[in-house]
Formats: sequence, C-alpha cells, structure tokens
Amino acid sequence: MDREEILQNVEQLLRSYQETKHLSLVLFQGDPGVGKTALVEQVMEMGKELEMDPVYVPIPSYSSPPCFLMMRKIFQAFFPLPSSSQNSEESPSFLYFLQKHFPKDWEEYLPLANILGFAAEPISLHHYPQRERMGLLQNYFQTVLEKFFKLVPRFLLIEDLEESDLHSLEILKHVLARLPEEDTPLFFLATTRSPYILDKVSSLRTYVVSPLSKDKVVQRALDFVGASKIDPQFAEWLWETTKGNPFFLKQVLFYLKEKETLQVKDGNLHLSSSFPMLPTLQAALVARLDLLPGETKEVLKAASVLGSTWKKEVLEKMMEPQDISSSLEFLQKKGFVVDHEGEWRFFHPQVSQVIYNTLLRRKRKEYHLKAARALEELDGSYDKICLQYLE
Repeated sequence: MDREEILQNVEQLLRSYQETKHLSLVLFQGDPGVGKTALVEQVMEMGKELEMDPVYVPIPSYSSPPCFLMMRKIFQAFFPLPSSSQNSEESPSFLYFLQKHFPKDWEEYLPLANILGFAAEPISLHHYPQRERMGLLQNYFQTVLEKFFKLVPRFLLIEDLEESDLHSLEILKHVLARLPEEDTPLFFLATTRSPYILDKVSSLRTYVVSPLSKDKVVQRALDFVGASKIDPQFAEWLWETTKGNPFFLKQVLFYLKEKETLQVKDGNLHLSSSFPMLPTLQAALVARLDLLPGETKEVLKAASVLGSTWKKEVLEKMMEPQDISSSLEFLQKKGFVVDHEGEWRFFHPQVSQVIYNTLLRRKRKEYHLKAARALEELDGSYDKICLQYLE
C-alpha cells in the first residue's frame, strides 16, 4: 500500500470516528526515515481540518529510558503542570481529575501525581512494600489511563513508540487491549519501527510504510532542483545508495547541493564530481553537520541534548552569551530544525539522535549540565531537569 492509499484509509477512519466516536487504533510501522513522521503530520492536518484537536506526543530517545517516561509524556500533554494557573472544568489539573472521577479513593492514586510531575510537593512511596511497589503503580496507571480514555473524545498521536520505557509500554498495551470499541471515544495513532510492539492489541490497524520506488526517487530528485531529466548513472547511484528511503534521499540531495556538486545543465541533473561515499543515513547527516559553520554547529549539538522538541529561551540560556537567532534561522533553512507554533523541534527524530551521538562524552556532560540549569531557571519541570542530570 503506497502513501496515498494509507492516507485515504486513515482519512476514512477519521471521518468514521468523527461520526461514531468509537475506538480507532492505528499504527504506522516502518524503518527510520521511511516517511512515518511525514504521514503523521499530514494526519494531524486532516484532524485539524475536521476540528478534532490532535494531541502530539513524541517519545524522546534515551540510552536507558526513565521509568514511566511515556506515561508522563501522555498525561502532561493533556493536564497543566502545577506552575500553571489553569484549573477548571475546561482545563482541569490532574489532582482535580482524580478527585472528580475517583471520589472515594482518589488519595490512593496520589503517587501517580508525584511520578507524572503534577504534585506540588514530593509524595513518599516508602509506605508501599518494595516488592509490591511497581505492581501497584502499574495497576494504578492502568485504571487511571483506562478511565481517562473513556471520558471524552481524544485524538492522540504518539511518535517513536519503540523509544518508550517498558513499564509504560506494558501499561499502554494492557489498556488498549481492554478498551471497548463503542464506549471509548479515542482515536489513537502511533509510529514505530517494530511490527510487534502492540502485538496484544487485536483491534489495531497496522500500515507498513514502504520505501519509494525507483521512479519516485528519480522524480523527487528532479523536483528538488527543478530539472526535467537526470543522468542515468546518477539516478542509479541515488537508488542504490538510498534504497528509496525518503529522508535519506533528502539528506543526500542537501549534502550534494551544499557541496556544490549537484548541477543542472540544459535541464539535465548530474554530478560534477565522483559519487561520494554515503553508505548510511547517519553518514549523510554527519557529512552535512561537518559543512556547517562552527557556531551554528555548536547550537545544533547543544539542542540535541534537549530531545526532539525544545523552547528557544532554554537553548539561548545554554548558549549565553552567543546570539542563536541567526543560527536557528540558518538551520531551519537547511532543513535541520523547524519552528512549530512557538516550539522548536528537529525536522526528524533521526537528526537529533545522530547529532547527539557525535558528541564526545565530556561535551555531552557539559551540555546536559547547562540544559539542567537552564531548565531549572526557565522551565521548572521536575522530570525534564532530572533527566538532564541523569544523562
């Protein structure tokens, strides 16, 4: 099934959900860079056009994901943090939600507020026996998440599900497998590399996102520079190098353009030099990184420790006294980062992961420490600060 067919199918599911408000579970599965993120963005636009208010939750990549990381990301996407003044029927706090929907035993669930970052003060878990603590917390999460999904219509998109911590993933699988179709007004869409990540969820619709055909690789290359023809040897090299991976193809074309070896003569696209060695997507990204000006490169490296999304003021604080505005503008023009409704993010999760992996251990620690201190001053999010210190 090609991308157009996948989008047509998902649009039908969205319209059906809009009418019935019945549970709909969708998974986009495919290799890194194959186009899952681009499809998610198009689905989000569909949702906005249908006035469905999609909520996007990217799961950041960590060498060892903190326990319940994905649960924090999901609930923090819907509930205001304690520092927020919002707390009403329209925008209730997490504690308000517990008190309203678990009136008899809401205090039993207070440890979740602590874990999710919603407690104004830390709540001790020591009165729970050590051996029983994790099992109790998972049961509490399952109960609360199931209630949360059943209450009102929600359109939830989770990207990079394979980056989740195992505890959150087990909770999510358990809840999705139990939800009744007619009594759950949830449209759930996730992306992953693994075809088995939600294998226990029988009602899941999985769409495999495949690489581009050779003809489409050629057409994208022609569109990239506005040419009408392509040198056959160059076309073959592009196909053999990228294997139809759209994001890999884009990085290769950007690199060749930045090296000024991508030429168009009489409408014919060709290379003015020998074919470079770019065996992997990671190699293409690192090659592009090496071409960046020094200060701009450091801004990009510093941003990589903040995860897939970040606030400009946090990065500015990390890079003081350097003015990062021109660097961010340049990086956006080059397709590394995007200013998305006031929040900056990497164009693709692979960009942040590859750049982060280029950092030497000493530099990585330095940037994590700067990030933690900037977040303490400007953000106040307990879990974000802890993650920076832990890394």
